[in-house]
Amino acid sequence: MTHDELLAKIDILERDSESDIWLIHNDRCCGNCICDKAEAEATSPHKALRAVVELHKPFQYDDGAGCYYCVNHIDSNKLYEMYLYPCPTIQAIQEQLK
Repeated sequence: MTHDELLAKIDILERDSESDIWLIHNDRCCGNCICDKAEAEATSPHKALRAVVELHKPFQYDDGAGCYYCVNHIDSNKLYEMYLYPCPTIQAIQEQLK
C-alpha cells in the first residue's frame, strides 16, 4: 500500500466513525446535544494515527536504485536512521488495517 493509499484508508475510517456518531445521535437525541464532543472523541484516534503516518512519509533518496526511505529520529543528538519504506512503524499500521 502506498503512503497516499494508507492516508486515504485512515480518512475513510475517520469519516465512517463520524457517520456512526451521527446515526447514534439521530436515534437517541435527548435535546441536550453533545454530539460534537462525542465526534471528537471518536475521531481523535484516527487523527493521531494520521499524524504518525504523516511523520513517516517516504522520500526518495538518490541511491541509484530509486528506492523510497523513511527517516526515524533516534535521540536528541539529532541522530537519524533510514529504513526502506515502508518502515517497521508503517508496516505495523498496515498490518492492523488489513
